[in-house]
Amino acid sequence: MELKIFFDESGKKDNPPMLMGAISIPEDIYTLENINQINNELKDKTIKFHFTKYNGNRGEKANIVRLFNIFKPYLRTIRFNVLHYTKSNMSKEEFDQMVYSKFPERVFYGLLRCKGLLMNINAQIFMEDATEYKNLPQTFKNQLNVQANYRGENFKIKECLAVPKNTEIGVEFTDIMLGVIRTIIESEKSSVTYKEKVNLVNELISLKEVYSFLTKIKYFEWDNNQFLKEIIFKDYLDAYVARNIDKIN
Repeated sequence: MELKIFFDESGKKDNPPMLMGAISIPEDIYTLENINQINNELKDKTIKFHFTKYNGNRGEKANIVRLFNIFKPYLRTIRFNVLHYTKSNMSKEEFDQMVYSKFPERVFYGLLRCKGLLMNINAQIFMEDATEYKNLPQTFKNQLNVQANYRGENFKIKECLAVPKNTEIGVEFTDIMLGVIRTIIESEKSSVTYKEKVNLVNELISLKEVYSFLTKIKYFEWDNNQFLKEIIFKDYLDAYVARNIDKIN
C-alpha cells in the first residue's frame, strides 16, 4: 500500500495551545482527479490557505469549505494523529531539541505501527519547510526505518521531504485541521478573528463526515511527563458543540 503522510504544527514559539499533527492519506485517494485539481491550483498559486490568518474573508472561507467538501467523501480512509504539548521546565535548547527531533517521529510512528501482516506500507512524508526542522527530514526517514526493522513493523519510508507552504494540498489540509482542533480546545476569546474562526469551524463540523472524522482522531497530550497520554478527543469536541449548539446545524 502506498501512503502519503503530511505533517504540520500550530502554536509554536510558546503560543499555546501548541500542536503537532500528521495525516495519512492512501495514494489511491490523494491522486484522485478532484484532489489533484485543487492541488494543481495550489501549486499554480490560484488558490492558497492560511488558517492562522483567517478573519472571515468570504473568499478564504469559500476555499476552505470547498477543500473540506472535496475531502469529505474520503475521510473514512484518512488517519490523523495529533500531539498537544506544553512548555517544559527544561532549558529552551533542550526543549526545542526534544520537540523538533522527537515529537514528530512519535506522531509519524503512530500512523504506521500495528498494521496487518498483509499490509506492506511504502510511505512518503511531506513536512512544511521550516528552520526548526533543518536537516531533520532525512533523520526522520532513517530513524523510522530503523524502528520498523527493530520492532518488526511492515512499513518503509521512501522519502521525507520539506516543502514550501502552499505547494502540497495535504500539508495545507493538515494545517487547517490543526486550526480546527486548536479552535475547539482553546478557551473562548472575545476577538473578532476568534469569533470568525468559530463560525467557520461550526460550519465545517456541521458536515457529518467531518464530525465523524474528528471523533476518531488519535489525540495525545504531553505535560512535562515521561509518557504521552492518549485523550478521548470526542470529549473536547462535544464540549465545544455544547457551547455552540445553537449555531451548529
